[in-house]
Amino acid sequence: MMQKVESLMKLASIRTLAFGRAQRTISRYICATNEGTSGTLSDLGSRKKTFLQKQVDQQARKQHKDATMNEACRRNPLTTVTHKQLVLNSDHLIMPTITGTLDDLNDPHGQSGIVLNYVWLRDHCRCDSCYHHTTSQRLFETNAIDLDIRPNNAALTFDPDVNDHVLHITWPDGHQSQFTYSWLTDSKNIFAGKYPKSKSVQTLWDANTIKEIDIKAVEYEKYMDKSNDESLKVLLENVLRYGYGLVHGCQTSIDDTAKTAERLCIIQNSLFGHMWSFTNDLEHSDTAYTNLALGAHNDTCYFLKGAGIQVFHLLEHTGAGGETLLVDGFKALETLRRNHKWAYDFLVETSIVHEYVEPGIDIKSLDSIINVHPITKEPIALRFNTYDRASLNTIDQEDMPKFYEANKLLANEIQNPQNEFWLKLKPGTVLFVDNWRLLHGRSAFTGRRCVCGCYLARDDWTSKARELGLVSSFHF
Repeated sequence: MMQKVESLMKLASIRTLAFGRAQRTISRYICATNEGTSGTLSDLGSRKKTFLQKQVDQQARKQHKDATMNEACRRNPLTTVTHKQLVLNSDHLIMPTITGTLDDLNDPHGQSGIVLNYVWLRDHCRCDSCYHHTTSQRLFETNAIDLDIRPNNAALTFDPDVNDHVLHITWPDGHQSQFTYSWLTDSKNIFAGKYPKSKSVQTLWDANTIKEIDIKAVEYEKYMDKSNDESLKVLLENVLRYGYGLVHGCQTSIDDTAKTAERLCIIQNSLFGHMWSFTNDLEHSDTAYTNLALGAHNDTCYFLKGAGIQVFHLLEHTGAGGETLLVDGFKALETLRRNHKWAYDFLVETSIVHEYVEPGIDIKSLDSIINVHPITKEPIALRFNTYDRASLNTIDQEDMPKFYEANKLLANEIQNPQNEFWLKLKPGTVLFVDNWRLLHGRSAFTGRRCVCGCYLARDDWTSKARELGLVSSFHF
């Protein structure tokens, strides 16, 4: 009897998955036989062999059928995935990840699937009665959703009309929602566990690095051509990657400078007007309206949201000096965080006041020197301006030593000559500076030096960048 069993087990082991299952069947068969199945030893062996062969043939046919279905799915994407591939729990469902085959869709335990909360699904229904596709606004009141809502039915199918898998949901009131797989997995619509950064990766730089890169100015005529956005894209790519960009060939007038700025987005009005120009006449209570040197700083820290881009155009200069200084603030922050993390964290967590005061105007803001993204915790804005910093009335006197030490460590990085990039602006060249990232300044000058410019709001210029496909997330 034992020889027969060993022979059968040896025969089963020479096959793959089908024989693995057949082995378990044989074991059950042997147990049943030992419990009283009658017949001669020869008959018993023959019956076992026949039974084994049937099991092997059955498994082989099933594997062939599955392989055929997979191949059909690859060639013809009309394969339907039913609710069996969806795991429905009390407050969420788990949708399998999809890369194109039935094997990829088969995730019965939902271990690697996409978790979708029921209330979130109902709230994000994009049918015409729930969402206005022209205005991109909700029409359905979120508060009307039962927080214990659960679908009556859910299925995942392939729709050839949209060339995508679609999640179909029927809710208890009969309302139906449909979501394409692409929409459900787009980071613009759902949190995927790690917040995405911009497509256009920032390049942090010091003086030597940016000199080697040697950013080229885009030509004014091509830039202003509204039938072709390529030059506009180049400018924005430079601003996104390096923090600044240049347009060459503009007429030396305030009006033409305004047109250059408005090619990108609308101009942000401020207390300085729509466009501004300054020379050393102290028209406003600002050090910029002198001929003194200005250290590296961010502008408009006294606004609740500082200007997004600062535009500069040198209209004329009859004397010497007046070179423009640029410093990559994010490079300074990276070094500070690496070498003195406590100081970096302190400046993220501590809010101080900046102010602009002149007769009839008193503007103040309360914010931290380093602003970070609420999810990624990466820096999104630097607000460093010693000139506009108000009295330190938001910090306990016991914490003053920490503030001054942290501020000094940051200032040392900003003022490190290796991080200072100096350039001489010329009439006709318009400079666009990301005021949230770069700091700017100037050397002292003699003679008459007239510069005009304006501010562009962060919301407006990043909107244009998204429209042109240069950024894909709220990180910018």
